[in-house]
Amino acid sequence: MARCKRTTHKNNIVILCEGSDTEVKYFCDLKSYVEELHPDSFSDIKILPVADEIIREKKGSRRKKTLRQPIPSLHSDKHYWCKWEHTDEEYELYKAQPTRYVRETQLYMEEDGYVEGWAVFDKDTFTDHQTAFKLAEEIEGLHIAFSSHCFEEWLLLHFERNPHLFSASVCKNDDKDRGCGTNVPGDCHGTVCLGGYIREKRYIPDYAKSQESIFTTYTLPHIPLCYLNAAWTRTLSDNPPYECNPYTNIDMLVKRLSGDTRIFHWYHTNENIALCGTTIRVSIANRTVTIENTGNRALILKADTCMLCNEYAEVTRRLSLDILEPKSNKEIQLAENEYFLHLRTGNDWSYILTTPSHSSATAG
Repeated sequence: MARCKRTTHKNNIVILCEGSDTEVKYFCDLKSYVEELHPDSFSDIKILPVADEIIREKKGSRRKKTLRQPIPSLHSDKHYWCKWEHTDEEYELYKAQPTRYVRETQLYMEEDGYVEGWAVFDKDTFTDHQTAFKLAEEIEGLHIAFSSHCFEEWLLLHFERNPHLFSASVCKNDDKDRGCGTNVPGDCHGTVCLGGYIREKRYIPDYAKSQESIFTTYTLPHIPLCYLNAAWTRTLSDNPPYECNPYTNIDMLVKRLSGDTRIFHWYHTNENIALCGTTIRVSIANRTVTIENTGNRALILKADTCMLCNEYAEVTRRLSLDILEPKSNKEIQLAENEYFLHLRTGNDWSYILTTPSHSSATAG
């Protein structure tokens, strides 16, 4: 049976989440924010949960899945409709998680006319990541918003950079959140699970997967720090995302929805950085930052393109106008509260950590 592909010229987007709690509530909160402040940004933003692969009934070209914890605002009962593969062979080919999430996003794009799709899922214990990422690469307009080890990594990055290899979102007793971080029996105190660490550090003291208004309460006040810290995770390894921990690119979807076109770059000291047609290298010694022009073109440093920031990525000082000739350098003495050298060229925002011993920025 041939599929009916629908075409559209609308600026619409479908976001299909692995979980039916944290991610869905987060993006519904973000959707409300976007629709209130930028009502003309998208003609439609559709957010879907993905429950266990339990097929309850078939109707037409759809199958019904069971939601363990339905969201009243989205579902009138404990079910929601999902896309149906027309043959058993198709279903067998794409049924493994997380490939299933990418495939269903593809079907919503093809059959419901969405021009852009995002599959949101975590590393967890899935083994089919390579297939899922390969499938997404083959489909124009389809993207993956991925976190390792879990979505809570993105939440933690609103407060600090932590290279610890967490292995669970929350520790569980009988499939229920144990409540680590609140001195319960068997509390891992945030050594195993990210949820426990977030509670232990009092970042979100009452954190729960059913938390409401996480975007407006926690993301908004910590922009651009959360974007910068997310960029940091992507510099920790050259391996594919599903082989990294920590890692997230959730920031890319958040910026896409909110219309934020800035591209954040995290650079290390003594690394060659392409900037305004030349290259620079930044080194640190005794609280003195040295910017060296290693290219063949003069670089103009001015207040709106070169500045220093505190640990929360807030600008503390703008540098005075200076011309850095090829093979020359400029030294800057750091104040006690200055942690980043920040360079801007259009929408490219680059940061270099100027205090190597300060590896984990904690937001107040």
